[in-house]
Amino acid sequence: MTKDEFIAYIVSKQGTPFNTNRDLSTHSLETGFDCYTWVVHLYTLLGKELVGGPSQYTQLKDLRNQFEKVEKAEFLDIALFYGQMIEVRHMAIMIDPYRATHCSPITNGVSILEINRKPWVNTFKGFYRYK
Repeated sequence: MTKDEFIAYIVSKQGTPFNTNRDLSTHSLETGFDCYTWVVHLYTLLGKELVGGPSQYTQLKDLRNQFEKVEKAEFLDIALFYGQMIEVRHMAIMIDPYRATHCSPITNGVSILEINRKPWVNTFKGFYRYK
């Protein structure tokens, strides 16, 4: 899949709902995603397997072995954001140096966010690249 095809796919899926069900096996294009399962879905389309635990906290923690921190974002890097109670609360995939695709109840599901705008700029943790 080319970069243009990938971005076109993301744009076509905007509005896919946010799924609040903790059973991750219920997440799909039809039922919606959370931020983690949206990222897994997209990486799977690219032939990359992400391995994580049974809860969002352990999933994000487990992914650290598959990614390395980088200073500047490139296409397909992961952007992580802090939460109030835990170290990492949200994740998105960069589609250019300033925009990312994510799935969140704040945006009513899949959308494209600008990382330099509120609330994202206030909670930004860093960029991470698949090894």
